Amino acid sequence: MSIDDNSRKYSLKDEALLNIIPDVLLMINDEGLVVDYRIDDPENLVIPLENIVNRSIDQLLPADYAAEAEKILEKVFDKGETEIFEFELPFEEEINYYESRILRFSQELALAIVRNITDKKNMEQQLKEEAERFKTFIKVSNTGAWQYDRESDYLWCSREYFTMLGRKREEFDFSGKPNLQETWIDLIHPEDKEQASRAFARYLESGSSGMYENTFRMRDSQGGWVWILSRGSAIPDEKGRPSNKIVGTHIDITELKSAQQQVMEQKNIVQQLHQTALLLSDCQSEEEALEVTIEAAENILDFNLCDISLVEDDLIVTKATSAAAAVETKMEVPITEGLAGRTLETGESYLVNNLEKNSYARPASSKYKSALSLPIKNFGVFQAVATSKNAFTRQDLELSELLIAHMTTALEQIRYKRGIVYKSYHDELTDTYNRRFFEEELNRLDTERQLPLSIIMTDLNGLKIINDSYGHNQGDQVIQAAAELMQDILRSEDILARFGGDEFAILLPRTSREEALKIVDRIEESCKKTRDCTFPVSLGIGVATKTNSQEEIEEILKKADNNMYQNKLLTSRNTKSRVVNGLLDNLHQQSDETEEHLGRLKELSHKFGGKLGLSEKETKRLELLANLHDIGKSSIPSHIFFKKSPLTEKEWDYIREHSEKGFRIASATEEYAPISREILSHHERWDGRGYPNGLVGEEIPYLARIFAILDAYEVMTGDHTRGRRFSREEALAEIERLAGSQFDPELVERFTAIMRIYD
Repeated sequence: MSIDDNSRKYSLKDEALLNIIPDVLLMINDEGLVVDYRIDDPENLVIPLENIVNRSIDQLLPADYAAEAEKILEKVFDKGETEIFEFELPFEEEINYYESRILRFSQELALAIVRNITDKKNMEQQLKEEAERFKTFIKVSNTGAWQYDRESDYLWCSREYFTMLGRKREEFDFSGKPNLQETWIDLIHPEDKEQASRAFARYLESGSSGMYENTFRMRDSQGGWVWILSRGSAIPDEKGRPSNKIVGTHIDITELKSAQQQVMEQKNIVQQLHQTALLLSDCQSEEEALEVTIEAAENILDFNLCDISLVEDDLIVTKATSAAAAVETKMEVPITEGLAGRTLETGESYLVNNLEKNSYARPASSKYKSALSLPIKNFGVFQAVATSKNAFTRQDLELSELLIAHMTTALEQIRYKRGIVYKSYHDELTDTYNRRFFEEELNRLDTERQLPLSIIMTDLNGLKIINDSYGHNQGDQVIQAAAELMQDILRSEDILARFGGDEFAILLPRTSREEALKIVDRIEESCKKTRDCTFPVSLGIGVATKTNSQEEIEEILKKADNNMYQNKLLTSRNTKSRVVNGLLDNLHQQSDETEEHLGRLKELSHKFGGKLGLSEKETKRLELLANLHDIGKSSIPSHIFFKKSPLTEKEWDYIREHSEKGFRIASATEEYAPISREILSHHERWDGRGYPNGLVGEEIPYLARIFAILDAYEVMTGDHTRGRRFSREEALAEIERLAGSQFDPELVERFTAIMRIYD
C-alpha cells in the first residue's frame, strides 16, 4: 500500500482491532483524500478498488453527498467527535444504502468505517409500509386498537378506539398510570358490565393463552350505546410464552347487531303471522276471519289505523276496522274510486309515503299522510294509514302481503265451503231452494208447534211447447219467471223450492188452508198478468194442509200433488192453446208468414177438400194444417226470413228444422196433436228428395200431399211472394211440370182440373 510512515505507525498499532471489523475501513487525510483502506470482502464495495486510493471524497460520492461528507469531515477534525453519515450509491440498477461512522484517527487522519445497510433500510421501509397499512386499515375499518399491561393495569388505546364512540382521545389519561376503569369499564353498559369484566378476568387468569373475544355495549358521547366486538391476544415473550402485555381491537358491530335484531324481529313476526294463519284456517265465517286479520295487523304489525273493505255489487264497503279507525275510515265508495279502486283494478299493492303528492290516493281525511293498500284478490282491499309521511317501509308492505295472503286463503275456503253448502240446498237455475232442502225442512217443520202446515205444489203449463219451439234456453227463462213471480208473493218465512223440472213446492208453516188459498189466488192473479206475453206463465196449482199431528206429512205432500194434477188438467189445455196462438202471432210479426197467406190457404183447403170429397172432419184437419204448418218457424231468427242475399247452408238448416219443431209443438197439445204427422211431412217430395225423412210416394200422409200442392199454388199466385207473381195458368202449368217429382201426380191432375173448371 502507498502510505507514509506516520500513517503506517498508527495502522500497525491497531492491526488487531482492525482485523475484527468486518466493514470497509477507509483512512482519509485532512484534505479529503483516501490514503489507505482495508476490506475482507471486495464485494462489499460498489466502487472498484483501483478507484479508491488517492481519490477525494467528491470524486467518490455524488455531489450532494460529497458536500455533506466534506462538512462532516471538517467537523470531525475540528472537534474530534465521531460523526455518522449515510449515503446511497447505485449498484446493478438498484440502490445500495451505506452508513459511515467517521472518527478522528490523528491530527492529519480520520478513519471512516463504512457499512452496507441496504438490508436494514429495506426492512425499515417494509416496516414503515406495514405500519401505514395497519393505520389505514384501522382507520377505514373503524377499528380501535388497544394494549393492556396487566402489571401496571394500564390500557393504551388508539384514537379510533374513542372516535367510534364519538369521543376524543384527549379526554382520557394516557400518562401510564392505571386507567382500565375509566377507559373501559366505566363506559360499558350496566347490563353488560359484569359479564364483560368477568370474561376478561377469566382470560387473564387462564395465563392469557389463545384468543380473547367478547361483545358488549359501550356508551357514546350522546348517551347512546355502541355494540363492540373486542378481540385480543397476549404478546409472546422471548421464549414464546404469553407475556403480561395483551394487544387487541375494538370493532363497531352496532349495524350488524341491528340487522340481527331486525332479522330476529322479522322472524318472530313471520312466526306470529303463521300462527295467525292457523287461526284463520279455523274461522267459520268471513266476519271472524276479518276480525282475526285486523287484530294481527294491530298487534303484530303495529298498524293502529287499518281496515278491510269488501266488494258488494259495484261498491267497496268497509267491513272491519282497527279500534282507532273504527269511526273515521269507514267507507262505501264505487269500485273505481281512489287508492282502493286503483288497487282492485291493477291487483297490485301500493306503498304511498306522501299522499299529498299522489293524484289517485285521495285519503278519507287530510290528516293522513301515508298509506298501504293491498288487494284481497278480487274480494276487496286491505288498507293501513298513518298521520305522518314515510311512516311505512318496504318490510311493512311485505309482511302485510304475507298476512293478507293468509287471510285471502281463509276467505277462499270459507266462500268455497259456503258455495258448496249453498249449491247443495239451492237450485242453480232459479236460485230457489232445491228438493233436498225442501224435504229436510219438511221433516224439521213437521212438529205440532208449526201446525197448521200447508203445502202448495205447482207445475208449469206449456213448457214442453216452449222448449220444442224456442229451445230450452227460452224454457229456462219461463221457469225463472215463474220462480220470481211466486217469490215476490211469498212471505219471508215461506220456503219455495224447485221440486223437479217444471214443478215447484211451497212450504207454509203455521198457515191454514184458507190462508194458503189466498196465496194461491195471488199467484194466479200474477199469472193472468202474463197472458199477453209471448210466453205466459201458467201454473197448475194444488194445496193441502196438515192440521193434526197424527197425519203423515208424506200424505199431505201427496195430496197437494194430486190436487195440482187435477188443476193442471183443467188449465193446461187452454194454456197450451194460448202458447201456440202466441207463437203464431210472433211468427206473423217476424216472418213473411202473413195472416192473409194463411187465410187464402185455409180457403183453398176448404174448397179443394170439398171437391176431393173429403169428410168434414178431414177438411177441418186440412184447414188446421194450413193454419199451423209453419208453426215451427217461430224460433227462426227474423233476419233469416228477410235476408236479401242467398242463405248460407247453416241458415238453410234453420229453415229445414221447422217441420220437426212444428211436429213437437203440435204433439204437445191435445188440440193439435191429430195433425202433427202432417206438419212433420209437409215438405216431403213424391220422389223422396224432401225433408226431414225423405219419404217416398204414398209414404207421405195424404193430407200432407194435398197441402203441398195448395201451398205451392198459393205461394206462386199470392201477392206476398218476393219473386215474380204467377198467373193462375202459369202456376198450374208449373205444378203439372213438377207432378211425379215434387207432387203426387194423381192429386196434381185432379187439382189442376178442378181449378180450371171451377175457379
